[in-house]
Amino acid sequence: MADKNPIEEALKRRDQADFQAFMKLRELMNVTDYSPGREKLLKIIAEYNGNDIEDAKEFIKEIEEALEEREEANEAFMQAIKDNAIKPNVG
Repeated sequence: MADKNPIEEALKRRDQADFQAFMKLRELMNVTDYSPGREKLLKIIAEYNGNDIEDAKEFIKEIEEALEEREEANEAFMQAIKDNAIKPNVG
């Protein structure tokens, strides 16, 4: 049996970690997507960054935009696979 390519293995590990981080961040944003929860999250972020609530709101907005972009990029990737008859090698 051939040795596994260490670069491919490292890339696979990185991709899995990136996806897990994305899922956890998405989950965090979902569980705080109600008024008291979002206010608490904003307060925590503001306290960490010098008590500027407007900066905290901007940070939350940037997180939401990044998550949306990730979702759109994944949809575009899946559509490209479908459009080009490429079968993903998942596993």
